[in-house]
Amino acid sequence: MFKIEDVLFGCLIALITIFITFRFQRRRLYKFASKLPGPKEWPIFGILPNFMDVFKTLNNVANQYDESFKTWAGPILIYVIRDPDDLGIVLKKVSEKHELYSKVGFPQGLFTLNGEKHKLHRRLLMPAFSVKSFQSYISTINYQSKIFVEKVRREFYGLEIEISEHVFDFTMKNLLRTLFGLKRIPNALAAQYHKDCMKYQLIILNKMFEIINQRMCKIWLTIDPIFRLSNLYQKAAKHRFDRPNTLSDYLMKDNEKNYLKSHKTGKCETIVDMMYKNREFEEYDDIKSEIDSIIIAVELSSRGYDTTAVMLSNILLMLAIHQDVQKKVISEMKEAFPSNQDEMDIEALGKLSYLEMVINECMRLFPFPPMNVLAPTNDLKLTKCVVPKGTAIMFQPLYFQTSERFWGPDAKMFRPERFTPENYSKVHPSVFIPFLSGPRKCLGYKYAWMVMKIFLCHVLRNFHLSTSMKFEDIYLEAEFILKLKPGWFVKFDDRTDY
Repeated sequence: MFKIEDVLFGCLIALITIFITFRFQRRRLYKFASKLPGPKEWPIFGILPNFMDVFKTLNNVANQYDESFKTWAGPILIYVIRDPDDLGIVLKKVSEKHELYSKVGFPQGLFTLNGEKHKLHRRLLMPAFSVKSFQSYISTINYQSKIFVEKVRREFYGLEIEISEHVFDFTMKNLLRTLFGLKRIPNALAAQYHKDCMKYQLIILNKMFEIINQRMCKIWLTIDPIFRLSNLYQKAAKHRFDRPNTLSDYLMKDNEKNYLKSHKTGKCETIVDMMYKNREFEEYDDIKSEIDSIIIAVELSSRGYDTTAVMLSNILLMLAIHQDVQKKVISEMKEAFPSNQDEMDIEALGKLSYLEMVINECMRLFPFPPMNVLAPTNDLKLTKCVVPKGTAIMFQPLYFQTSERFWGPDAKMFRPERFTPENYSKVHPSVFIPFLSGPRKCLGYKYAWMVMKIFLCHVLRNFHLSTSMKFEDIYLEAEFILKLKPGWFVKFDDRTDY
C-alpha cells in the first residue's frame, strides 16, 4: 500500500517534469523575451496579479512605453509594437487573430475566424460590398436618413439629448434593409430581438470577460483538458450558445424564400442570398453564425461599441463642439449640391473632401479597440528582431493615432486640416489605420463611408448642432473596447444658413 508521502512525492516529481518540459518547449520564447524591455512581473503569472481585468491591465502597462516591449499575461508572451514600420509588416503578413478573441463567445464569423475559413467567408461576402451593390443601397440610406431627421423634429427637436441610441436605431435598420435585404421589420420581432440582445450584451460584457480573466489568471485553466473539466467551462459553453436567435432566424427564413424566387433569374443581392448560393456554407449554423456575428457587432454599438453608429455619434458631437468646423462643412455642402437636391448620390458625395477630413480626424482620435492582438503562424522578421512563433503581437491604434511622435505637439487636439493631402503625405502610412489593412482590413469600410456621408449630409442641412460639452471634458475609458465618456450629448436646432 502506498504511503501518502510517496504519493505526494510522485505528484511533485510529475509537476516538476511537466514544468521543465513546458519551459523547454518554449525556450525560444523565453530567450526572445529576455532581450526585451518590459514591466516588472510575477513569476508564472506575469502582469495579471496586479489587476484582475486583463484588458485594462494590458492597456495600462502599454501606455508606459514609447518603444516596443514585452509583457506576460499568464503563459502568453505578448510583444507590444511601437514602431510603425514593424506595424506595417505585421498587418501585411499576419492574418490570424489570437485565441483570446475566440474565448469571448462571439459567433464564429469574420471577426473571429482564422485560416482558410476566414479567407473563404471573406471571399464569399465581398460581392455584398461591391460598387454595384452600393448603387442599390443609396436610395435606402437616403430614406432612412430622412426618417431620422423626421424623428428628431418629432421627438427631441430643440433639446440636448444623449444621441447614441437614436443613431444606433438608424444604423441597425439601415443594415437590415441594405445588406440583409429585409423590406419590413415586424414590430414584435424588433422588440423581442432588442430585448434578447440587451440580455446577450450583459452576458458578453459581464460573464465572458470574467471567464477570460479567470483563465489567464489561473494558469492551470489555460490547459484546455483541465479547463473542460471545470465549472467555468460549463458556464462558458452556456453563454457561448445562449445568444439572440430571433432576428437571425427570421432573416434566414425571409431570405431563403426570396432566394428561391430570385434564383431562377440569376439575381443574388443580399448577404444571406450569397451564403445560400455558395455551397461552401454547407451548414445552417455557418450561415446563422455569420449573420449573428455581423448583427451583434452592430447591436453592441448601442452601448458604446464602435460601428458606424459610434463613428456617427462621435462626428456629430465633434461638429457640435467645434462650430468653426461645422461652418466649413456646411459651406462645402452648399457647393457640392443645391438645397433642393432630395437625395445624395455618389458623385456629389465625392466632392465632400473637407467632410472626409472631419470623419478621418474623428476616427483618429476615437478608435474602437484599445488593442489588437494577432498570432503569427511562423517566425516573423521585423526591422530589428525576429518574433518567434507562439508570441502574441499586440498594437494599440490609439497610441499610433494620437502620439506626438507621429502627429506633432497638437496630436490630441481636433484638427481636420491635418488630413489635407499636403499634411497627410508627411505621416507614416501605418499610424492611421481606422479599418486596419492587409488581410484583416474591414470588409465593409466603403459601406461605412457611404452611410456616414449620406447621413451627415441629411442631418447637417436640416439642423444646426450644438452642445454644452467641452472637448477637454471628453475622455476614453479602456476596457475590451474604448468608451467615450461621459457620452454624446447634442442639441438639434433648425438650420437657417442653408
